Amino acid sequence: GETTKGSTPPTVFPLMPCCGSQTYETQVTVGCLARGYFPEPVDVKWNSGSITSGIKKFPSTYKDGLFSSTSVVKIATSEWDSGKLQCNVEHVATSTKINKEIPGMSSRLRPTTNSCAVPTVFIYPPTPKDLHITKEGKVRCEVSHMESAEDLTITWSRSDNKKILEFTSSPEQQHDGTYTVKSDLKITPQDWNKEAEFTCKIVDPSLPTPVIKTIKKEREPTIYLYPPAPEELGTHDFVNILCLFKKFYPENMYVQWKKDGVLQKEDYYLNTTPVMEEEEDYFMVSKLSIAKSDWMRGATITCIAVHDQVIQKEIKKTRGK
Repeated sequence: GETTKGSTPPTVFPLMPCCGSQTYETQVTVGCLARGYFPEPVDVKWNSGSITSGIKKFPSTYKDGLFSSTSVVKIATSEWDSGKLQCNVEHVATSTKINKEIPGMSSRLRPTTNSCAVPTVFIYPPTPKDLHITKEGKVRCEVSHMESAEDLTITWSRSDNKKILEFTSSPEQQHDGTYTVKSDLKITPQDWNKEAEFTCKIVDPSLPTPVIKTIKKEREPTIYLYPPAPEELGTHDFVNILCLFKKFYPENMYVQWKKDGVLQKEDYYLNTTPVMEEEEDYFMVSKLSIAKSDWMRGATITCIAVHDQVIQKEIKKTRGK
């Protein structure tokens, strides 16, 4: 970056909502990013000061001797769409005045306008190949749909407090004009299996607040399968079999039941939502209803958990009971 000796005027970028994210709302939030100026401050008005409500200015960020800041405004979609919305950025130190139009929906079809100005962040676990074959794992944080990646910072932390070894790629420009940055944190298969937590924190002027993403190894459930209660067998034509799943992470899990190897329709069973039992440990219960006659003749009932892996447990009536 430039040195901090002289003063530097800002470059101004319009920030539009993502395609599809807000296009059907009655109000949208749009913004202007003033980047790479020195010294503070810049003054941002909207439509030469005629818009006074719905404006929010985010604290400026400082990097390599230069400041960046973002001002956003929430306005009626129709007002934005008329194409008459502009931000007026003034940097007194360099006597700079920049007026930047925020293109409306109708002009969004122009190829020069980026489809999206809201960065998306994903965190990915190590691949099975990393863990089992090359024995060199990595957790990846990927930031995409950025208007610019100049002021982006990605920082990693780990719950086991081991040394951080990270490799962050140079920004790659995508076909829609936005940028993507990938950052890899090196870990060993042992780190992953010890259930350490890995966190990346994304700071960028176009994000109102930092984005924090955390990942850790999935834990498979322990399955307990319970036969119908004796009281049920005496009085009902249908009986219930309970399947309890304990100590799994993360919470999303899919349950299936089989009777003599045949998948049962979802109408025949009921699942509770996963409940956190201890920190990062979930449990849930699924209840299958079957005809009492099926149970009495010794049908094999299988409860299946589809999580990171597929785990199942079987039960059937023991003879003589």
